[in-house]
Amino acid sequence: MGASIADLLGENLPEELKKRSHSIEIGNVYEIILGKKDGLTVAHEDKMLPKYFIVIGFDSEGNIYGGLLISSDQPKNVPHALLMYQYSVKVENNTFLKWDSWVNCTKIYNSSQDKLTINNFIGCLDKESLYYIIS
Repeated sequence: MGASIADLLGENLPEELKKRSHSIEIGNVYEIILGKKDGLTVAHEDKMLPKYFIVIGFDSEGNIYGGLLISSDQPKNVPHALLMYQYSVKVENNTFLKWDSWVNCTKIYNSSQDKLTINNFIGCLDKESLYYIIS
């Protein structure tokens, strides 16, 4: 997937395009800021981190009920049973990634629709990875 119009125009993106509705779909990936209040384990309570968020589902009203996070490293010091739920995603199949990474399938995170916009949409997870992650 190539750069979006929002990526190309950056700060010069007209206001009417910034407000344009964006279709949130299963497999979309967004870069969002999360912290302890979102359920993220962080060293300092007020620390917020940018994370890649994969949409994995919706409720009957269309609200996003869960997403998984992509991390650059596989977790360390966790039981083998949890390592089985770390899914490797490759740059060659997901061009929005900077390097091969891991999807943590042990914890589902929630997000509101207003956090997932065209401005922080970075791509779509490849179909094979999405299939195995959801399975």
